[in-house]
Amino acid sequence: MMHPLDPFHKKKKRRWPYIVLFVIFLLGVGIYGAFRWVTSLTPEQLLQSELTRDLIRGYIGEENKDLVDLVPPFLGFDEPRTYLLLFLNNTEIRPGGGFIGSYATVRVDKGHVEILAFDGTENLDAGTPKDWSPVPPSIITRELYVDKWYFRDSNWSPDFAVNAKQALLYYRAEGGTAAQEIDAIVGVTPTVLEELLRLTGPLTIQGMTFTADTVTKQLEDEVEFQYKQRGLAVEERKQILQPFFRRLIDTLAIDAFAKPDVYLTLIKNMIAQRHIMGYAFDADLQKPMKELDLVQSVAMVDYDYLMWVDANLGALKTDAVIRRHVTYETRDIEGAHYRVARMTYVHPTGFDKFTTRYRTYARAFVPKDSILHSATIINPNGTRTPIPVGEVDQGVDLDKQWFGAFTVIEPNTTESLEFVYQLSPAVRRQIDNGGYQLLVQKQPGTTRPELTLDLGFDTTIAGANPGEQEAHFGDSRYQIETDLLVDRSFAVEL
Repeated sequence: MMHPLDPFHKKKKRRWPYIVLFVIFLLGVGIYGAFRWVTSLTPEQLLQSELTRDLIRGYIGEENKDLVDLVPPFLGFDEPRTYLLLFLNNTEIRPGGGFIGSYATVRVDKGHVEILAFDGTENLDAGTPKDWSPVPPSIITRELYVDKWYFRDSNWSPDFAVNAKQALLYYRAEGGTAAQEIDAIVGVTPTVLEELLRLTGPLTIQGMTFTADTVTKQLEDEVEFQYKQRGLAVEERKQILQPFFRRLIDTLAIDAFAKPDVYLTLIKNMIAQRHIMGYAFDADLQKPMKELDLVQSVAMVDYDYLMWVDANLGALKTDAVIRRHVTYETRDIEGAHYRVARMTYVHPTGFDKFTTRYRTYARAFVPKDSILHSATIINPNGTRTPIPVGEVDQGVDLDKQWFGAFTVIEPNTTESLEFVYQLSPAVRRQIDNGGYQLLVQKQPGTTRPELTLDLGFDTTIAGANPGEQEAHFGDSRYQIETDLLVDRSFAVEL
């Protein structure tokens, strides 16, 4: 039995029929290919025919029939559209979802897709003009020994809209293909690829068979090590990616058409879990992206907030094994309530060619005007090592206060990093007025984070949403154990 679910905070209902638009955008040409053997229609005729439009209307519902008119801009029927696709490697987590290891530039014109570029970011960055020297965050310079802020490191914000604008700026400055024509940027993590292969089954490319459970590590192994055995030069090491994705698209063209409901559900989950993100510089494309929640942003809220953001700096692909657990709790210090934001990192394996000690620059984003009290590293043996407050990085960004520190977790150990701070006056006033709300946002790209809340108040809790387990009823503490696969909202009535 749970507490009554009082609707203190309701998220805006998403109009998931917009997923249809996204599916058509990604797979439209491929789906057309599945029709080629039974029809001679051109893509324009297929999309514009009343039969096709009636079928789409019937699928998404008559109440959403106007959405059909939004399909042509995605497929370039009004004018050619150019997309920059970022492949965000979340086995090497970065604030915006993962290290930008590869990218593709794609043009869509009247339903026809043309791949203009498909390459590793190291090749683009190698051609950076000498007179282009943006200064990276100091932690990047210190830990990665680079003196320029490159395209590959451009997603330093947890807000995808910010990252998209930054990525385009660097892409243009470094001479990227069709850089002046980019209409939108889409970021995708390997988790999406893994889930797609769970639906399609194994794929075999150039004699290698890829499965859902092996694809990420196999591709990583190929582009980091095995390319040498295949006689490829270092600048050609990612050549496997283009034929791989061509085969995947060909397979999806048939399979997604046969099982649309399954693929729509997958895309919905991947967007909610921040593994697919997008931002359009064109207003006609940005509207459906916003409706789909593709534009994954740091929320502007006037109540309590937490987002923990890690950046793997020189730790190879160790995020593939790291387990994360966020704890948010109350601590009484000299008669006052302070908040504690803690991340516990479990590093369960030893060294190998992909895995090493975990080196992360961690930031906690909290309400603006929160005041840091202390920061501590909790070592594997339980000892607490304070970090002097003056050595903790602090700043204000995205209308949030953030605290940051660098830490290293050795293989086969568990370590925690915590920040203790005084809540902002605005949040304290809300609690004094008998209501409390909290939004905990998930970092893009993370795969299995857990979340624990243990929040104390000065009065008995009258109700909460979501509710606690019955064993916790009737006291002044709000205790929840859940996951952080998606953003989580909480409300407490006092």
